Amino acid sequence: MKYIFIAIGGSGSKFLRNKLSSRYLTGNKPDAIFQPILSKMNIKVENFEFYSKGFKTSQNDNLELIIPKYVDFLRKDTNRTAVFNYAIEKSVFSKNKIDDVIFQIRHPLHAYLSFGKPERHKNILDYYGGINDKRAIDYYCTRWIFLIKEYLKMKEFGLNVYLLRYEYVESDLTDIPELNWIYKDFDSTKRNDNILSNSNTNYLRSKVEKYYNKTYTNWEV
Repeated sequence: MKYIFIAIGGSGSKFLRNKLSSRYLTGNKPDAIFQPILSKMNIKVENFEFYSKGFKTSQNDNLELIIPKYVDFLRKDTNRTAVFNYAIEKSVFSKNKIDDVIFQIRHPLHAYLSFGKPERHKNILDYYGGINDKRAIDYYCTRWIFLIKEYLKMKEFGLNVYLLRYEYVESDLTDIPELNWIYKDFDSTKRNDNILSNSNTNYLRSKVEKYYNKTYTNWEV
């Protein structure tokens, strides 16, 4: 496939992976296993081959070395693509001038609350004190900001990148209609309200607002 994708948890990434997997051999966020917190949860870097659907790494490879090689591997096979996650925090895509990248994002409040659901990644937020703990909010906001920073950096470099906002995916697909099939059954109306306290909602907003305003026009979606 021409495109590769970037989406952090809580932003519809599972839907995206499932749709892509219906037509392509799709890497399932293999870079995510490099997150420092996951090493504390006994998720091993050696599992990259499993999550990448067959890309073998050498023992001395780190994330910065692996991703460019893996992208080359993907692009030699039109039947492959991947959804990435953690590599944005190392600016691997912008540093290597990787083209044809789709960023799928979601309003950070609703993404965070989706990420923290028991059937998703509540265990990670619990490590930071739980969904209403500012340390957990900081963890997720930092990751969300890295996502936007990497997109903006790649756009500044003139790379072929696209931003698909969860809430406005239909209009955002205008420039890439060849991907309409992925989102044909996508429900962009889902919201997660009244879970955080008002003070923590305001705190989350204050953390992301600078970069939020570069990608959205209104806080209410």
